[in-house]
Amino acid sequence: MQQWEYIFLVAYRVDQGWKIGMVNGKELANWKVGPSLYDFVNQRGNEGWDLVNVTFAPIFTQTGFVDTEDYRLVMKRAKG
Repeated sequence: MQQWEYIFLVAYRVDQGWKIGMVNGKELANWKVGPSLYDFVNQRGNEGWDLVNVTFAPIFTQTGFVDTEDYRLVMKRAKG
């Protein structure tokens, strides 16, 4: 039976783009100057990771304005 390993990513808006700030619940060092979301995901794709889910997660204030927003991504690849 095929077995999988997963990584869980959180992307934050930086200036006019998006960057991965967290991997598996741990903040990346210097993530604000790291690769773009596009480049990060493509780099993982070259390592055999497949993007299987993306969720946009806006956080609203009580008055209905967006306070923060991020993307939550899940990638998987075959174990072994």
